[in-house]
Amino acid sequence: VRTQRIQRITCDEEERLRRGYDLRTTYRFEGDAGRTRTTTYADPSGQTTLASAIYGPATTLWRINLKWVQSKDELGFALDLTSGKWLPGMGAGGESDADPGEDSLRLPARAQVRRVVPYVEDRRNALVLTLDDVLERLDLHGHDRESAMASVQSALERAIETVYQLEDSDLAAEPVPDRDDRRKILLYEAAEGGAGVLSRLVDDRKALAAVSRKALELLHFDPDTGLEPEDRPAPCVQSCYDCLRSYYNQRDHAILDRHAARPVLLALAGARGEPVPVMPLDDLTAQCETDAERAFLSYLHQHRHRLPDKAQGHVSIARPDFYYQNALACIFIDGSIHQYADVAARDDRVRRHLETEGYTVIAIPNHPATWATIIAQYPKVFGSSGTQR
Repeated sequence: VRTQRIQRITCDEEERLRRGYDLRTTYRFEGDAGRTRTTTYADPSGQTTLASAIYGPATTLWRINLKWVQSKDELGFALDLTSGKWLPGMGAGGESDADPGEDSLRLPARAQVRRVVPYVEDRRNALVLTLDDVLERLDLHGHDRESAMASVQSALERAIETVYQLEDSDLAAEPVPDRDDRRKILLYEAAEGGAGVLSRLVDDRKALAAVSRKALELLHFDPDTGLEPEDRPAPCVQSCYDCLRSYYNQRDHAILDRHAARPVLLALAGARGEPVPVMPLDDLTAQCETDAERAFLSYLHQHRHRLPDKAQGHVSIARPDFYYQNALACIFIDGSIHQYADVAARDDRVRRHLETEGYTVIAIPNHPATWATIIAQYPKVFGSSGTQR
């Protein structure tokens, strides 16, 4: 396939965007469950679940160009396999509604025509947000789910960019599985390397609330009351380029409505995140081998710190008591046996080796009075109090 670089956006490009390709984005998180993080968001009382999110670093994404939006059921674009060129009227740079006979007249004598569905594959930090719970509980005031989901998607995307000072091109948001069936919102960091902001939505239990409050402000609402300020300078009925509309979501302009997004964002503005541990507390406790390990695990749970992903699992040449996958942190609970010189020397060799491989090694003495101080030194591992995982 031959491609030609376009230096500037022309009127042809504007027209293609307006008419639109039928693009489909699919994703796959990495197979190691320890790399993904799941967080549920509940109301301030903690009794009602509002939403959930799954974050995965280096998630595999596929962008598939199925056809022109206005095309019929036939998928793909006509490609001449002999020359490697897209055929006029049926592919890139052509028109989707061209007369089929006209295409046939333009075919080279030795053309080998195949319909091709082009796609690209990439890896990006991604987050999938599910809002089923909040949508089922809220009164959308006559607005349908499609309008609400599309509006919330655009509002959250712009709010994240504002809160974390990103460019428009740094973040992308798309409906999952597609525009006709908006069940979830896929957010991914479009910039090369990623800014790391999406991980904050699952690691910081107040991040989604802060983003939702900013979204309400951008939609011309008071984030505390949901009402419109009386001194708002310019009127906005459903959406405008100061709130929901952008160059990138032109196909959604007809259904974008800030009033459809308001009840959802108001609910999320008071939400608090609860990270879901990779391994449940009972399973972690069952794998503990000493009372000191069980006591430390219980301390983490009672003070709502992030729980480890594994207990007594093998990491490199070691077998730490607890392991945090994303932080690459090995936790060792030093009981009474570690007071012996030979045991201490062996442990020191193993832990130095882990550190040379890039792991964070944290030794926890069997003295509960010291635990709070040690935990506070590693917020990226244990989180702050109330960040239970």
